[in-house]
Amino acid sequence: TDQWHLNPNTLRTTSTTKIIPYNKGFLTGSAGYIYYLTALPNGDYDISPWLSDANLGLVKDIMFINGDLWIASVRGVFKVDKNGNEKKVYPAGRTLGCYTLLKGNDGLWVGTNGDGLIKIDDSGKVTRQVHFNDGLAGEYVYSLFQLNNLVIAGTSGGVSIFDQSSGMEPLAIPDLSLSDGSLYQEI
Repeated sequence: TDQWHLNPNTLRTTSTTKIIPYNKGFLTGSAGYIYYLTALPNGDYDISPWLSDANLGLVKDIMFINGDLWIASVRGVFKVDKNGNEKKVYPAGRTLGCYTLLKGNDGLWVGTNGDGLIKIDDSGKVTRQVHFNDGLAGEYVYSLFQLNNLVIAGTSGGVSIFDQSSGMEPLAIPDLSLSDGSLYQEI
């Protein structure tokens, strides 16, 4: 209808970084919260806390894998199981900003804040790391996308494309002119 309105929220302003479908509504990540949004008859959405934990920090990405909710945040990767139990999975003993998640065949790829691309198993153990010297354009990985066997990473140094079927071998991207900018900017 090309019409919009601000959704009233009695809790406070809800900054949101990721929205995914959930039951008959949506889950959205925010600072220290995962909210559940459900449509109201008048077109507004009811916003209720689904998970509240200040230790999460700012939530950057959320996804369900095998019924568990995985959360990438500025403080690491967290997992909420089917019973609502939450635990920090990665990294153990320190904080690391994690921007994005991508489910792999045998683990979870995590785009990090300065540590490149990390692959972890369900327990949070690192099974693979991809850095600048391995063909990653930048150590800050902001976005991940899978297209068939290709993993496309948007980084602080531009776009990187990897072939998973060859063990995450980087694919060469032809040099573009400086005016294009896609290899010289955060993606």
